[in-house]
Amino acid sequence: INAEYGGVKNEDNGDRNVDVNSDQFDSDVFMKDILGKKHLDELLGHQTTLLKEIRTLDSEMQTLVYENYNKFISATDTIRRMKDDFKHMEEQMEVVMGNMDSISTFSTDISVNLNDSRQKITKLSSVHSLLTKLQTLFELPDLLRKAIQMEAYPQAVKYYSQAAAILSQYEHVNSFDGIREDCEQTVKLLVQALKENLAKPDVTVPQVVEITDMLIELNQPVEDIIKLYLETAHTVLQADIDAVASPPDDQDILEFIDTTGYSFLGSISLSISTFTTAFCDNSNVILPQTQLETILSDFCYEHFSEYFKHMQSRFTTEARAPDNAMLVRGLDRFYRRLQPVHTLLPSASLDRIAGEIVTNTIRQRIDYFTETLHLHYTETLTDVKQALMVSKPAQFEGQNTLQDIMSTLKASLVGKLKLVLVNVKEFISADITFANKPYFRGPFCVHDIKQGLVMRYLEFILQSVGGLEESVPPALLLVTA
Repeated sequence: INAEYGGVKNEDNGDRNVDVNSDQFDSDVFMKDILGKKHLDELLGHQTTLLKEIRTLDSEMQTLVYENYNKFISATDTIRRMKDDFKHMEEQMEVVMGNMDSISTFSTDISVNLNDSRQKITKLSSVHSLLTKLQTLFELPDLLRKAIQMEAYPQAVKYYSQAAAILSQYEHVNSFDGIREDCEQTVKLLVQALKENLAKPDVTVPQVVEITDMLIELNQPVEDIIKLYLETAHTVLQADIDAVASPPDDQDILEFIDTTGYSFLGSISLSISTFTTAFCDNSNVILPQTQLETILSDFCYEHFSEYFKHMQSRFTTEARAPDNAMLVRGLDRFYRRLQPVHTLLPSASLDRIAGEIVTNTIRQRIDYFTETLHLHYTETLTDVKQALMVSKPAQFEGQNTLQDIMSTLKASLVGKLKLVLVNVKEFISADITFANKPYFRGPFCVHDIKQGLVMRYLEFILQSVGGLEESVPPALLLVTA
């Protein structure tokens, strides 16, 4: 309609109709279009171009035909050979199928013929297996005794474990009673030998674990095994505690802690580690974990109570010794030695108990320093009394005035107090382990030093001055005032 009445033409369709490479190419439209747009010279030139393109396309098509002709021939030959091969394979498959049928027929015949023999062989095999088990049962007592004599205890346990199921299976057979009784007697000897090894003081951790597993496999109660091990550990620990209670007379506090005291800590650390490995971490032990931890805690608490009692007694003696530095280092070493054990058994609160022992010893030391201050004040006051008389003590020799005597008295009292404070300060040195604990430093400085030492000393001086009788020389009242 548009073309008829002069409307807008569809440009896209017109272009495709005159495009030689388009699938909508129309030769009539193309000729009309080119005759209407080009002159004669242009038409001749276009004709020449089209002829060249036609020749080029013919040449390319011939080239493609030549190049692919050999491939086409080769593909044809391949298809022909495959067809021949398939025919040959079909013939071979028919032969194979025939052979398979023959084999199947022969196999069926053989199975039918050998069925009775197979049943006999199976029965004979069962009898042979049973006879082998019976042979093992008859030889079991001798095997167990030989293994025990050779101390090959794991092998003996293995023999018995393998035969226990057979003995249980035929326990109703009277003829096995003798073997069973012989085995039970031999197993008792095996259990006794294992318990003797477990009771040795020098038994190692792997040995304890191995013996525990073997005793459990021999149906021994876990509670009895634990009791036996703890009795062995108690023997070793009690010897160490006795040594702590009665150390050599020539041992100072540092030697005492490093040798006698440390021996106990080493033994009980080994006992804790062994118990944890052999029982708490052992999957063969069926007791609840909380029960095992309670048993271990109670055992350790019993022995640590004795150990701490003797250590406190020794520190009480050292608290009145003249060497303050030795006491400080001794307390620090004692506290540090306990930290690894506290890590092994945190539920025992060893860190707290050790801190209490340190605190009690330091308070005893402060009481000792307080007594020395009181004694020094009393002795110095006695010297002042003598200085006011004709015969003067050495420190007041050459002093004739009350002012000189008062200065000497003040210097003596203050100097002694400073000396005591210097000694006390060693307890809170930076290299002292317990001094870095927040629960120690604050109460120590406020309650023990300020109130327990300095204030008590001043109160003692005031009470002493207030208690002087009126009969004392007036000069003495002036000096103390």
